[in-house]
Amino acid sequence: MDKLKFKLAMFMQGRYGQDDLYKGCLILYLILLALNIFLNSRIISSLLVLLVVWTFFRFFSKNIAARQRENAKYLILKNQVKNKYGVLKKRFSDKEHVYRTCPECHATLRFPRKKGVHDAVCPKCHKAIKVKVR
Repeated sequence: MDKLKFKLAMFMQGRYGQDDLYKGCLILYLILLALNIFLNSRIISSLLVLLVVWTFFRFFSKNIAARQRENAKYLILKNQVKNKYGVLKKRFSDKEHVYRTCPECHATLRFPRKKGVHDAVCPKCHKAIKVKVR
């Protein structure tokens, strides 16, 4: 058993291995696999095969710099989606405020949830805004 571990360790030496993009691909694979069980689509089956081939190509690749760049791009995208989801979750759970966007600069503005018309000035573009809250 120790010889097998040693041979596997020697084989993986200098190869990229797993990272966050690898884990994301595996999660995407499982989601597509579950979806394909119900839909039985050739397109999804082809995507599954391509995804597995690409994932293992990345796993066994010796071009570490290129794989790190791919992973960095994935992490940036993942964090953007995660932050956007967190903001939306916070906005929906906030029962004391109403959120509107400025018509000029599209900044998100927060107003108290009081019925009526609110007069405000956008802090970014300094435009006077009237907001109606129902």
